[in-house]
This record gives sequence, C-alpha cells and structure tokens, in this order.
Amino acid sequence: MIAYALPRPAHRPIDEAAARIRLLIQAVLPGSADPSHRPSLGHILAGRWAALLGASWLPSVRGFMGGVDRQDVTRVVGDVIALLGEHYVEPEAAAVISRTVAASLARGRYPADASSLADAVTADLQSVNGDKHLRLLYHDDPLPERAPGDDSAERAAFARWASQTSCGIARVEHLPGNVGYLDIQPVLFPAATCGDAFASAMSLVAGTEALLIDVRQCLGGDPDTVALLCSYLHGPEPVELTGRYERSDGRVRQYWTTPFVSGRRFGAGKPVYVLTSRTSFSGAEQLAYDL
Repeated sequence: MIAYALPRPAHRPIDEAAARIRLLIQAVLPGSADPSHRPSLGHILAGRWAALLGASWLPSVRGFMGGVDRQDVTRVVGDVIALLGEHYVEPEAAAVISRTVAASLARGRYPADASSLADAVTADLQSVNGDKHLRLLYHDDPLPERAPGDDSAERAAFARWASQTSCGIARVEHLPGNVGYLDIQPVLFPAATCGDAFASAMSLVAGTEALLIDVRQCLGGDPDTVALLCSYLHGPEPVELTGRYERSDGRVRQYWTTPFVSGRRFGAGKPVYVLTSRTSFSGAEQLAYDL
C-alpha cells in the first residue's frame, strides 16, 4: 500500500490531523489487494476479438464462428500488428512490439485455441514496455456489429454499470478525528454520468480536516472524472494537472481543475492521502500522479 500526500500550504495547523490519518491508514483500512494480473475493462466493440491499444477501444479484429486453425491465428495476429502500427500512442514502441509479436507467430508459438491465443498475444504485447492497456480479448459469444465511431452501445452499458455500482462511489465515511474517507471502485465513471454523485460525496467530506481517497480496487476510468475530483481538492484558480497526447491529430489534450464545482470543495489547505495497490490502474494511477 502506498500513500501519496498532496503538498499544500498550511492555512491552519494540520499536524494533528496528519498524525491521526497515518494511524487510520493501518487501523481503519488494513490489508491491500495483490492480484497477479489486472482485470480487463470495458466492452468489446464487435465480433469475438478486440484489441485494446493505449487505453482506447479500437476497431476489433474480426472473429470466426467455428474453431481456430493456423490461418485464423495468422489473420488475427496480422490484424493486431496492423492496429498497433496505426493507433498505438508511441510509434517507436509499436514497431518493437510488432516485431516481437511477428517473431512469435513465425516461430509457431501461438496456439490454435482462441482463449490461449488471446493470452499468448497479450503476454507479447505487454512484454516490451509493460503497458497493461495492450490486450487481445476473446469472447465466446459474437457481439453485435456497430458503425465506426458509434459508441452509443458502450455508453449505455457504462451507464447501466454505473447505476448498479453507485457511480463507483463504494463508501463515503466520516472517520474518528474528523477524517473523511472516499472509496472509489470499480472505476471512475464518466463525469457526464456521475458528476452529481461525486458532488454529493465530496460535499459530505468537505468539512473534514483530512481526506483518504481509496483507489486500491479502482481499475481506471475517465480522465475527465480525475480532473473533476481534483477540482474539489483545489481552489477556484484553475491548476494544470496533466496532458494526453492524441496520435490521431498530433495534439496534446490538457487537463485542468475547474473554477466552479457543484457542491462544496474540500479545498487546498488540508492533507489528502491516496491509497493505492497493485490493482489500482490507469485512471486510478493518474489520480495519484496528478496529486
């Protein structure tokens, strides 16, 4: 378990709250998840196969209705290599990863079994730079066709998932010593869907003297929601958090805190601790990084 402390100017004495929170980290929140691998996120776009490259869902590798033969293996792996070259955020890394995958294909290392093939290709995709966003997934049941750029089905599925999980806000508590606790899992759902839920949660902990944000079971999520959450931890003056390079147009999208938030701010003068584990991934890691 790692605690990241957000450096802040002290508007009033906070040593006592900080001391209490160090004790609470162990006393109130024992244990830490330690899985051997990170679970997959999201929904496959079409067919039985899909490649996840650099945190983005891409047009899927087309599937098949019957069993797998060597031609299927060659076709699927070829499509993965093509997607890497076209979409992966780091072209140089994509070239190295593609050579690794192509070499495994040439040596006959990939099995003619759908599930095992997906696992083997995923292992090679992640072997070069450790990017866990790089995955090849296989589903037994074919998934419906969709028009290019049509994310309506995925958005609807995400909204249903959010409604079933309280928008990812698993717990909000007022702990002894006037310490707030916010547990976010399974993901940071889009602010467009769950902004009101985050406003309510942050309003409940706004009056506490210190805050624990627990993302030990958070599998990632929307960068805009990370920026929204950070906005509650700063003042009204916008603060630049991070940026995301978009290979499609060569631009860097900046993420800033917002001058206005719904509800009450926790503010910028009190300690904040982010609890992480090996399960914390992607957007959860971004939250810890941004703070």
